[in-house]
Order: sequence, then C-alpha cells, then structure tokens
Amino acid sequence: MKPILSIDITQFISELALLMETGISIKKALEIVQIEPEKPAMYKLIAAIQADIQNGLSLADSWAKYPQYFEPFLVDSLRNQAITLSQFAAYRESLTEPENDLIQELRYSLSYFMVMTLLFLAISSLLLIYVIPSFSMMYHEIGASLPIITIFVINISDFCVEYRWLILLLLLGLGLLLRFQWYRVKLYLPLFGDFYHKVALTRCLRTCAFMLSQRASLAKAFDAAAQAVSNPIYAKVLQQVSQQIMTGTSLINALTQQAFFPKKLIHTTVIGLQTNQLEKLLLKLADVYTKQLCQLIKPIIKIYNFVGIIFIAIIIGIFVIAMYMPIFMIGSLI
Repeated sequence: MKPILSIDITQFISELALLMETGISIKKALEIVQIEPEKPAMYKLIAAIQADIQNGLSLADSWAKYPQYFEPFLVDSLRNQAITLSQFAAYRESLTEPENDLIQELRYSLSYFMVMTLLFLAISSLLLIYVIPSFSMMYHEIGASLPIITIFVINISDFCVEYRWLILLLLLGLGLLLRFQWYRVKLYLPLFGDFYHKVALTRCLRTCAFMLSQRASLAKAFDAAAQAVSNPIYAKVLQQVSQQIMTGTSLINALTQQAFFPKKLIHTTVIGLQTNQLEKLLLKLADVYTKQLCQLIKPIIKIYNFVGIIFIAIIIGIFVIAMYMPIFMIGSLI
C-alpha cells in the first residue's frame, strides 16, 4: 500500500475547503472528496475522519488524532477559530507546491545513485570473491612476477574472501544506520546537504511568516516552525529558539547562537524587526531560497550521477587492468 504523502494531505484539505466554501456540509464534503481516491491509505484516512464526525467530533478534533498528517499548531488554530480551513489549505499549498517537484526529482536521483552503488558493490564482490582468486591461483602456479597494482588487488581480494561475512554484516549495519539516521546524514552530504538545509529553512520561514500574519508571538511562530520542518535536528533547534524567546532572549541573539541559521537570515530578521516588516521579509527570503533550490537541483543531480559513473568505471577498470597486466607482460616475453 502506497504511503500518504504531504501533497496528498494538502490536496485533500484544499478540496475540502473549496467544497465547504460553497455551503456544503462537512459530512457531504467528506463524501465527495472520498469518491475514488487514488490511494487506499488516503481512502481509509478519510473514512476514519468521517466516522469521527458522525460520532460528534469536530473536524479539528478529528485531525488532532493524526498529528503525522495534520500539524498540531494548525489544528489548534482551526479549533480556536484563529484560522479558516481555506487559510489552512493556503498555508499547506505554500509549503508543498514549490518543493514537491524538487524533492521528488531529488529522490529519483538518489534512488538512481543507490541502484548504481548496489550494482557497483555486486560487481566488485563478484570480482573480488570469485574472479580475482582464480587469476591469483593461476599466477601462483606459473610463478609469474606480478606488478605492484596486481599484488595490491589480490591482497584486497584475499581479505574480502577471508572476512566476507564480517564485511557483509558491516555493510548491512551501515545500511541500517543510514536508514535510521538519514535525517541527520543528508544534511552533511556534499551538495545535497545544502539542498536539504534550504528546504528546512524555507519551511521554517514560511511557517513563521504565516503565524506572524495570524498575530502569533515570535515564540509561538518558531514553535510552529519546529512542527512544520520535516527534520528532527532542525525541529530541536527551532524549539530551542522558541524557548529562549519565551525566557526573554531577543530573537537575534537566539538565532545567532544556532549554527544552522545563515547570516543572510539573521540580517533579514534584524531589518524586519527594525522596520516592523518581519513577516514580509521572511516570505521574500523564502522565495529567494526556493529560487535557489530550483537552480541547484539539476546541477546537483548531474554532478552526482557523473561522479558516480566515473568512480565505478575507474574502480572496475583498475581491477581489470590489475588482473590482465601480468598476462600482457608474460606475452611480451614470449
């Protein structure tokens, strides 16, 4: 079953808001939205919300049961009638639409890169464990003098053959570590890391601007941003900023103490506070970062794919040359 994505929830909220603006009841709107959904998981979620409404819960109370899909700060605002459903939908669209295509393209690129990496590991394992030992045995039997590169590759092959199960366990462990710590690792990847930093910053800026437009305090705005960003590291940093503001620390000092916030953001915040235009300037900076993301994505993908192919070709080429070089040397002596 395909998982529910952020864009699925955004589309659901937008359709629901549009229907309710026409005067249709919440029950009827949910029935219409539920007709032939593309994903069974989304169908089940809407059915569960319908059941909650029929049992007397409000829409906000029902959504509060699913914090993984509906941001708690938005649900609370909706419950307290601080925002309308249309504003809820507009905020979600401002986050989802600009970055969705970019993230999808990046995911496809990373998937391609991972497939290439697995293919490289499979070919390298085949060569090191099965092919190279055969060459090594042949050269040992004829007593040939081997080049340094051939000796080096044979030593690597012997090590891999002797400790192949340990290496396999280490690779599996590394894979599991990457799986569960991916939110941390991706922030430090060359080139990709800058992309993910800007995605988190963009979500933070748009969320803060939205909350400030609803006359929320700075502390509540950054607490909401912590719920909106999809990375736990950024969420923790934003919560710390929110707590510092609540204890009396100025916003500038709170931001300066965190290494994740670039100087451009801090400079923009200073101007925004001085001119009383913080909300507008944060949105403008978010637009700047979104534009940079659009410019970054294709070069990043091309560079990673090119480097990956070249790296695989070089390593496989070294293995082949190392194994056939003694044959060429022996042939030249005959």
